[in-house]
Amino acid sequence: MADLDLHDVGRYVGAELVDRNGERIGGIEEVYLNEATERPEWLRVSVGPMGLRSTLVPVDRLEDDNGVLVIGHEKAFVQAAPVYPEQYGTLPPADEARLFSYYRLPREHFGGPHAAVPTRKG
Repeated sequence: MADLDLHDVGRYVGAELVDRNGERIGGIEEVYLNEATERPEWLRVSVGPMGLRSTLVPVDRLEDDNGVLVIGHEKAFVQAAPVYPEQYGTLPPADEARLFSYYRLPREHFGGPHAAVPTRKG
């Protein structure tokens, strides 16, 4: 597997995300950028039966396996992540902090100001 090219992460919108065992998790809906740095930080992924729920996954936990995006967790873990129901809206810092905690991301991710904003493949 290769490191993820953050400058080209938008190319995965519309593709599938798989877990570390190769099991399909769901479709990638959009990219969220860090408002302060404008770097890709989260991907919105449809999960659950028929993809009716969405959650966000951290881009720093993803790898490219010959064009397939892989997260270093199991499917059940990603599906149990906090749900972010407001599609196409800014992710408030408090909600993002909840996701950081769930994915056990390092404390330095909590620097402010820190809001994630959606962008679409264009």
